[in-house]
Amino acid sequence: MKLLSIIKMTVSMEKEKNNFSATLEKLFGLDLRSLALFRVGLAKEVRIRSCFDKVNN
Repeated sequence: MKLLSIIKMTVSMEKEKNNFSATLEKLFGLDLRSLALFRVGLAKEVRIRSCFDKVNN
């Protein structure tokens, strides 16, 4: 496969993924990127607290 066709396919797949995300956001009224960032932040907070609890107990 030529490099140009691989790049085009990758761009096409990225557009489809973005369109799917936009559709889900409209359906559920969610900003999926913000939700993902919130989950990452929450996971970090849980890990920090867990480590803190282990040190203090």
